Amino acid sequence: MSVILTSHWKALIPVLVMRIVIPFTEYLSPALLGELLDYIEGPSEDSSSTSLLASWNGEEKPLIYGLAIAFSMFAVHAILPMMNTYILRSIYLIGTEIKAALIAMIYRKALSLSPDARRRSSTGAITNHMSVDATLWEDGVEKLSVWISLPFDFVICLFMLYRLLGWSLLAGVIAILALIPLQLWRARVFKTLEEDRLKTTDERVRLTSEILSNVKIVKLYGWESAFRNKILASRNVELSVLRRMGVLEAIMSVIFASSSLIVSLVTFSVYVTFGNGVLTPKIVFVSMTLFDLLHTPLSRLAEG
Repeated sequence: MSVILTSHWKALIPVLVMRIVIPFTEYLSPALLGELLDYIEGPSEDSSSTSLLASWNGEEKPLIYGLAIAFSMFAVHAILPMMNTYILRSIYLIGTEIKAALIAMIYRKALSLSPDARRRSSTGAITNHMSVDATLWEDGVEKLSVWISLPFDFVICLFMLYRLLGWSLLAGVIAILALIPLQLWRARVFKTLEEDRLKTTDERVRLTSEILSNVKIVKLYGWESAFRNKILASRNVELSVLRRMGVLEAIMSVIFASSSLIVSLVTFSVYVTFGNGVLTPKIVFVSMTLFDLLHTPLSRLAEG
């Protein structure tokens, strides 16, 4: 890992810096939405208490202020996709370089194996290292960049929610945390299924490689149908695992898509009942947006 970081640090640093900048840019959107709603409602006595940006208390704001907010929201939503696209492109290039380097290293090592080592390492196992294991390192680059931004996501989101809801935000956070065991269970099941998929993929790749390397013997003895059935059986097992992963992902997506409404309902109930607060359009819409944004880093944290 240290060798990979050392050889690609020049390309990784801009990606990591961008990952740190993105949370600040992302949370500008709900802050600007709150200011726009304040501007539409007009000046009020308690608007400054929940304001997420600087405002002119008690004074009617000019039209240019509202236009500036609207333009800023447009700019944020235009910049964010470009930043995310840059990160995805950079991660793809870095991951591809790492994968290519690992494949080349495995290939060079395979060419220099001693006769005894060749007997212990089959062609299928070597091919599997090149086609499957190298890809895992490619995916690791993306996970590294995501984990860099998680602390900033938490701090910014919780601060903005506290400015809006006070300590009532804890009800929403607890409701989100209550979903973490379900997310952990999902991650654990997915890990098991992924291990099963890798095993079946390893077996299929190994079997296919060994059959192709001995295709003359297979054709000589007329074993095409028998070996084709073996490959199809291995592939069917792999497809069965993929099917189970897809069904589980679909069910969990529905559950977590509806969780935002539950979290918002719990939070607003506590805010009105125990916090003696008054729900305004700004509090409702901005809080729901922030809870949606908070749910993403918590899900990533649970997935590991």
